[in-house]
Amino acid sequence: MQLRVFIGAVLSISDLASDIIMISIYTSRGQRFFANIVAICVGSNVFFQTFLAYVNYPGVPWKVRLFECAVSLTGSKPILDAYRVSSGVEKREGCLISCFMDMAITRACELFFECIPLTLVQVYVLLDRRNSGDGNVERSEAKRRAMNSM
Repeated sequence: MQLRVFIGAVLSISDLASDIIMISIYTSRGQRFFANIVAICVGSNVFFQTFLAYVNYPGVPWKVRLFECAVSLTGSKPILDAYRVSSGVEKREGCLISCFMDMAITRACELFFECIPLTLVQVYVLLDRRNSGDGNVERSEAKRRAMNSM
């Protein structure tokens, strides 16, 4: 269990790093629109995780809430979640849900707000790059469908 949790945390942090690199690449290529989409997806994920961290600790001192929110805002929540779950912490005092459930909800937020939308964006960008210049109607239709499904 500890190895799986650790691998999940590493993959999550790697995903965040790759998203930041994507923003940089899209901006350097002049594809501001796609860079903004990636930034919005990452920002919405971080915002929602921070909101959950705030709501999850109703009966604790403000310093604990501030720490949890700061961890979420920096994108290092997967590491903290992995540590808590692998060290066997069931439920922290003043917390509404267990550490394992907190980790599962955080991963679900990442999947919903980041992974799925950004996969569609990357497919669209890939199809757009391949389509530029050749006028292939099938690829144009695939691009339109990919964007409409978002």
